[in-house]
Amino acid sequence: DGRVDGSEQCDDGNTNEGDGCSAACRIEGGYTCSSKNKRTNAVGPPDFFSHSRDSCSPNKVCGDMYRTGEEECDDGNKEDGDGCSASCKVEKGYVCDQAIPDQCVTKQAKKQQEEEEKKKAEEEEKKKGGFFSNMFGGKKEKEGEL
Repeated sequence: DGRVDGSEQCDDGNTNEGDGCSAACRIEGGYTCSSKNKRTNAVGPPDFFSHSRDSCSPNKVCGDMYRTGEEECDDGNKEDGDGCSASCKVEKGYVCDQAIPDQCVTKQAKKQQEEEEKKKAEEEEKKKGGFFSNMFGGKKEKEGEL
């Protein structure tokens, strides 16, 4: 409703995640919210407040584990050489995921990880009997008989 009530930490009038004020009206990590809800002098019930919404903005702090603003990554430290630089930029030869904090690995390691995951998924599918087994009760039909 746009006003902070009860146990709410913020209320920006929507249920969007990732804008600083969560759907549960909690301040999200990496954000600061300022409440603009003030009693008005307008005629109305005693709990009538203005409907200017809370304003939430990202903290621009590199190294706090929350990617905000212009940060390409934020792994929770200000060290170079681990994939995410001291200025929160992805370092050459690395890729970083969307975890909190960011997990950065070399591109080569990422490719190897993806290949291992693909191989594992293929092995699991073989154990299950594959697509045809699931579709035809364990009988693999000849292509011409489908």
